[in-house]
Amino acid sequence: MNSAEAFEGADDIRRAWLAGLAPDPALTVSQWADRHRVLSSRSASEAGPYRTSRTPYMRGIMDALSPRNPVQRVVFMKAAQVGATEAGNNWIGFCIHRAPGPFLAVQPTVELAKRLSQQRIDPLIEESPDLRALVKASRSRDIGNTILGKRFPGGQLLPPDPQHMDDAADAAAVIHPPCPRRVGWHKRLNRRTCPVRKANSRRNCAPALHNWGRESGL
Repeated sequence: MNSAEAFEGADDIRRAWLAGLAPDPALTVSQWADRHRVLSSRSASEAGPYRTSRTPYMRGIMDALSPRNPVQRVVFMKAAQVGATEAGNNWIGFCIHRAPGPFLAVQPTVELAKRLSQQRIDPLIEESPDLRALVKASRSRDIGNTILGKRFPGGQLLPPDPQHMDDAADAAAVIHPPCPRRVGWHKRLNRRTCPVRKANSRRNCAPALHNWGRESGL
């Protein structure tokens, strides 16, 4: 028996090390969504497998959020009910499954952060078998999965509100609401630093993850 096999857990360490040498996922976000995403009746009018062909104009936006794309900031000026929220959910699911790392989903208030988690993030995980296998159910004893935090191998998703940004971990990726929802943030926070800037400063503090770090305003 050589030294690499002389202790318990050596095989796990070897597998993790080899996995770390693997190249970035070849799939784009839209390709991942077509293969792995399942829409829940709790959050979508058309439940079942996600199809980018239903909203083809979202393909380029989602693919700009993929690891191999050089874009660092994606801003989407849009109307209501055009599929942007689900596109953002696809990005979150992609990151959990194929490009794990710390992820912030910034919301204006605690209540909206909880609503995002319960109405969007939970169905995203529960209806997609690959994601369900990575994130334990919140009813389990694992404190890594709560309303305001989802832990998965290689990272975690946090949907903090502006007042709790200081408690959020450094992030490789940030997604935040469109500008109209951010009106009044400064007044409610007594003109404190803009939470989007604070979120991005967290992302900038993770230099090892900058090779795929992204900001999105969907």
